[in-house]
Amino acid sequence: GKESAVTDKRWSRRTDAMMLFVMFQYLRSRKGRVLVMTGMLALGGAAFLTGSYIEGQIARNNTLVQRSDTNTNGDIQLKQEELSLEGEITPAMAEKIAALPQVRLAEPVYSYLGGIFLDYDRLNPLWSDYWKNVDKYSSRNVELFGGIQTDEGGRWLIKTELYGYDAAMLADLEEYLLEGSLSAAGQENTVILQTCMDGVGNYDGIDLHPGDEITVRYPRENPGVITEANAGVLKMNPEGEWKDAYEERTFTIGAVVKRGLAKNDSYISDGAPALLFPKEQFAELFDVEKYSMLSVQLSDRGGSREAMREIQDTIRGTDNIGVFDYTREIIRREELLAQKMLLVNVIVALLLLIGFFNILSSVNYILLEREREFAIVRAIGITDFRLMKTMLAEGLLHGITVSEVMTLLTLLLQPAVKYVLDHGFLFINAQYAVRWDQIAVMALLNILLSMLAVLFPAKRVLVGDIKEKLA
Repeated sequence: GKESAVTDKRWSRRTDAMMLFVMFQYLRSRKGRVLVMTGMLALGGAAFLTGSYIEGQIARNNTLVQRSDTNTNGDIQLKQEELSLEGEITPAMAEKIAALPQVRLAEPVYSYLGGIFLDYDRLNPLWSDYWKNVDKYSSRNVELFGGIQTDEGGRWLIKTELYGYDAAMLADLEEYLLEGSLSAAGQENTVILQTCMDGVGNYDGIDLHPGDEITVRYPRENPGVITEANAGVLKMNPEGEWKDAYEERTFTIGAVVKRGLAKNDSYISDGAPALLFPKEQFAELFDVEKYSMLSVQLSDRGGSREAMREIQDTIRGTDNIGVFDYTREIIRREELLAQKMLLVNVIVALLLLIGFFNILSSVNYILLEREREFAIVRAIGITDFRLMKTMLAEGLLHGITVSEVMTLLTLLLQPAVKYVLDHGFLFINAQYAVRWDQIAVMALLNILLSMLAVLFPAKRVLVGDIKEKLA
């Protein structure tokens, strides 16, 4: 009657504190199991977040590689075919090609050959040994250039490619920037150094940094196409008939970059560094008027054949220019990337599903294991509403704990993964990018699922017969 109701109410109030005591006792008695379970669930969430991070870095790296290492910065490339210090693509040709209806962008590049001086202690010995070994087995390097690396008494002369970029290409180098500021490249006597990578993701082969000075030797007069008669100028050795053939000039390094966006296949091609200039400054310094390369990006790759015909008509009568259509290769690369990304997405999705099922099953297991404890509390007099509220609170606590550990593991895992991407898979510019929005979404899902998981055992606890559970 009335007295019984009052008693039930009094016991219900007291059992709020009792439920916290029961929860604490459970956690203390089975702390090993709870810690392992929490760690495993958090690791599943961290694995998903890390997999998502890797997915983004793969897509990013593929774009950077295609623009630099594969020499397919454009869908169609125009290049000089013979070894020459004078380009064949006139500014008028470049402008006409850029105006074609199929062309979205046309980026011209000047190129020249020179050599940079490095004190012995400025060059990593590993690179010195590498170039000596390359020269040993490359008759072309020795015959044309006298070797990539030559000793000038107290310092090395490293044969170097020199390039002139337009403003858009210089801006695109931001993704490859190691040190300094690309905006400094427009200043007088300032240059961008394209440095060397040692094969394991380190870019310390040349000990030069923004603000340091670098001296360049280059042919004073442009000999144009290289023949037997003038090939000696490429050796950068001021002796005999080439005694007065060179000029030396000192520049200040404004920025250091990992890669360039152009490659003259006629020049040194064994990992030598390069110097990059704005094209206006380049033309003035090296007295060149014509471009060596032109990268053409199409509005629609499906129109590459028509674009090729019109480009070839534009350069008709010029013998030393090759036109190369890379659209099929680029499409094939993109298809391979799409397949790779699909596999990565499937793996990431599986990790997410496994994590969610683990949460459901773990919370369900923890609560069902404690049916007898809940039955005792029900026998004391707690109401079904208060018991359900307590169980939901326990699910909430579980979800918050897992989310906190998951966030910590993610923050610890990503720097390690970035190191592996940089030095194991040689990603050009893997970024440490913590996606707090993804972490927040995962945390909310953890909490929501942990609370939903309570509903399954709660029904069994609340509906079941107390006598059976206490027996």
